[in-house]
Amino acid sequence: MTHKKNCYFLYGEDIVAVNTRQKEILKNYFTQENPEITVFESDGTYEAYKNRLESQSLFSENIAVIINNPFFLKKKSQSEKEEKEFLSFLNVLSKLNDDTLVIIAQEGKIDKRIKNFKLLMNICNVIECAMLKSSTGIEKMVEKFQKNGKTLSYDAREYLEEVLSSWSEISESLLTTECDKILLMADKSKVIDRKLLEEALPDYMNQVIFRYADQLFSKNIAAILQNTDHVFYDTSSEIKNIGFISSQLRKIKIIKEMQREGKSISEISNKLKIKSQWQMKRLMQTSRKLKENEVEELILDLFEYQYEQRHGQTERTIKDVFLKFCRKSKGGNL
Repeated sequence: MTHKKNCYFLYGEDIVAVNTRQKEILKNYFTQENPEITVFESDGTYEAYKNRLESQSLFSENIAVIINNPFFLKKKSQSEKEEKEFLSFLNVLSKLNDDTLVIIAQEGKIDKRIKNFKLLMNICNVIECAMLKSSTGIEKMVEKFQKNGKTLSYDAREYLEEVLSSWSEISESLLTTECDKILLMADKSKVIDRKLLEEALPDYMNQVIFRYADQLFSKNIAAILQNTDHVFYDTSSEIKNIGFISSQLRKIKIIKEMQREGKSISEISNKLKIKSQWQMKRLMQTSRKLKENEVEELILDLFEYQYEQRHGQTERTIKDVFLKFCRKSKGGNL
């Protein structure tokens, strides 16, 4: 079956990229007149989807229907009736007129074994929005700079690796935004130096999140109460900053395990693929603040919190998670 040019399916853990691609598709598809947009969240129904897709707009010739986190991708059809309803919905998609655009978006991982997913792939243009590994992120930034006639000085490259290697995963959309800003700041200069990067990279990549993590690992309750809302201020900042803290915790867990085995600092550094002496020294200092069981419990609690958030199953905030960690530890202090 031929993919419909006006039917898109986006999915992946890079939520920022999912939202960015939605906007790009809307802008590129409707070049003349803005469409009338209808957005369905996870509580939609097949009947509601079909009614909107088959209806005509009173205000515009064009219609865009966005279906976010649809129920039919969370689990397989439970009955023959549900399966028929889904096939009827697919039939509507396959016959869409060009003046109607549909974007189905699933935030997070998806079970590709689900039949509904496989059937959607036959009709929709599928775009996966995955998070980048830090090493891939570094190479993509360097590649973008080179395409624009710029090179990184040695110490700038070293600084970039030092900063990005602190993250387990990076949003490609946010990385692209930062590259564009750095290129703008570099202006006519052919070489991007460390000073420019230190000024250009946003606070979440250098100063603020490092300082906040230090306060968290020191169980500084007063600082957590005061600063959490400023550091974790929206969905994208929460994803990035939890990613950083989780990455640090996993590295500390490895340090604890290798120290028990009597491994040297050099061996631990090689295992963690940390080339910077400054970064390794900082990580070792942090590891001495925490007990191994504290590290394990916080890693698990962060995982459970993110799972609950993605499935709308929690009312607690990230501040609640960190305060629980600080208060449970005997070292928690005001």
